[in-house]
Amino acid sequence: MNAAVHEAVIANDNNSNIAVAVDGTWHKRGYSSLNGVVCATSVENGKVIDFEALTKYCSSCKKKDLLKKCLHGRTQNPNESFNKCIWERIPKTVFVGIETLKFGVMDAVICFIDGYVSRIKVFEALGIKPGYNTERALLIIDNKRIFEAERIVNKVSLEARNKRRSLKRKMDKQNLDEENEYQAGNINQIYNVFLFPIWPANGRS
Repeated sequence: MNAAVHEAVIANDNNSNIAVAVDGTWHKRGYSSLNGVVCATSVENGKVIDFEALTKYCSSCKKKDLLKKCLHGRTQNPNESFNKCIWERIPKTVFVGIETLKFGVMDAVICFIDGYVSRIKVFEALGIKPGYNTERALLIIDNKRIFEAERIVNKVSLEARNKRRSLKRKMDKQNLDEENEYQAGNINQIYNVFLFPIWPANGRS
């Protein structure tokens, strides 16, 4: 996250007073959940720069049985990509404590910012040397995510383009109908003038 903060500061002309969007998500719909997460995302680069895992329990009142209790439910807003990353790691149908929630959020932050391949650095920091298959699997996951994201963007762009074209055809047809109607009226007026001239009341001039 420090790198994300540094990147946001640079994008803000080296001004540390960066703009952020703060959002909260609960482990249960609404505000009746025991545990939740608040995250701050940079407006400049869209990366998570800070987060806090929260619990309604007082730290001095925590007990082992309480830490295992976390009500299940669904995400408050399924369109929030970062929140979705969190609850993919901590299913809402599983009872977890605040410490498990923190680990899940930290893993979500790492993967959300730099991709799943960033887990390799975590393994190395823990003294674990990832093998070839592990690195390859993480790269495949990241490439698949990029492919799916581009596919969705292209699909949305195609649908929007088709809507614009359909609207343009509809407007062109409407303008053409109005133009034909106007021209038909002019011809009728011409026929009335030449075929049925209006004579003065006192006879021909």
